[in-house]
Order: sequence, then structure tokens, then C-alpha cells
Amino acid sequence: MLVTPNQIDELLETLKTHLEQILSLREQVLVLEKALSEAENEYNQKLGNINYEADRLESLKASLLSRLAPKKERMPAIRDTFFGDVEKPPQLVESFVTPISSLPQEDPKTQRKRALADHIELFIMDSERETTMQVINAVLADNHRDMGDMLEQLAWGDIWKACAEWESLEDQYARLQEWHKALLERLGYWQNVLQSREKDSRYELQEMRSRGQESWFAFLDDLAQKQVAENAKLDHEVKVLEQQLQVKQTENNEVNNE
Repeated sequence: MLVTPNQIDELLETLKTHLEQILSLREQVLVLEKALSEAENEYNQKLGNINYEADRLESLKASLLSRLAPKKERMPAIRDTFFGDVEKPPQLVESFVTPISSLPQEDPKTQRKRALADHIELFIMDSERETTMQVINAVLADNHRDMGDMLEQLAWGDIWKACAEWESLEDQYARLQEWHKALLERLGYWQNVLQSREKDSRYELQEMRSRGQESWFAFLDDLAQKQVAENAKLDHEVKVLEQQLQVKQTENNEVNNE
């Protein structure tokens, strides 16, 4: 397939568009995460101790109910009954010979990142070399990150358009197509991250907080009052269960002393 300079330019324009979309989504995620964290912190300042007390009372209530419940004798499992004395089959001994196919090979992900890092190092401007290569090498060393993560850190400029003297238009087009695929993966990643943040349990808190301080603090006050009332109800239930447990223990002691 013959590649024309126009095709290269069109593909580069597509890469630029995707990079801009990625950076926009990433910024939206960062802003939203900050808002979620701030809403959570203010919520915990108002209700943290109250919720802690609710958890303590719920746990105590569950423990009391468990102690008051009639005990059931444990029936032996069918496997224990019929196969309790049967010896386990011997474990297979793994071979110490490592198949050739199992010998360590460089991960394709690492190969992609290394090729991109080499390209960047070849064409990066001297004034940007140190800071840019620090970021690139950090991605290169992280096994959980791929070439798209590296491209995402690369500011748009001449370096995206640069190609080596030995690289034909076909080679350049193939390389840029691989970059295109990597950017699409990153675009999908940030879209998913943004959607997950919008489904976060704190998102409703953030939405309430965004309506203004007055309504936000009134909302928190209302939640706190309702939880305080619920805690009082739980505390009463716990006291009743403690009395029932005391009666039960007294009766058991009387039976044992007869």
C-alpha cells in the first residue's frame, strides 16, 4: 500500500484530536476526584463520630442476637463422614525441565514502550530532554502502564511529526497507526474512569455540595439529626437485648446448679 503525505497529515490530525480529548477527560476526572474528596471530608467531619457509634451499636446488637439464638449442633459434613480417613492422592511432581516456550521473553508491552522511548529520545529538544525523559522512563519502568500512557504524557508538537531518515512513509504510517490505537485505548480508559467516578457513592454528596454551602450544610445537619435519632433507637434495642441475655445466663446457671 502506497502512503501519501496527505494521509500522514490526516492521521496526525486525528492523533492530535484524540490527545486533546484525552487531556480534557483527564482534567475532568481530576477536578471531579478533588470535589468528591472534599465532599467526603466535610461529610466525615460532620457525621464521622455519629456513624462510628452507629457501626458500634449495630455490631453489638448482632453479637447479642447471636448469643441469644439457640445453639445448633454441628452435623458432620458428608465428606467428613465417608472420606475422613481416606488418604489424599499423592501430588504430581512438577518437572524441573523448563520448556523452551516458557523461557522469559520481553513483553510486547515493553517492546512498544521501548520503541516509543527511543523515538522520543532521538527527537526531543535538548531544553525538554531531562524533564520529558524522566516522565517517559517512569512509564517505561512501570509494568502496569502501556505505550498509550507514554503518549499521553507527550505534549503535542514537532516530535509527533518527526521521523527518522531510514523510515519510509509506509513505516511512518504504520507507526502512527499503532500510536492511534494506543490513544484510542487511553481515550476509552479515561471515559470509563469518568463514568465510574460519576457512579461513586460520594457523587450524590458532591452534587449536594455543588448547590451551595447553605443547602449543603443544611443537608449534613439533617443527616446528622436522623442518625442521632437512629442511634438512640439502636442503643435502646441493645439495652433490651443485654437484659434478655442476663436473664438467659441466670436461668442457665440455675439449671447447672440443680
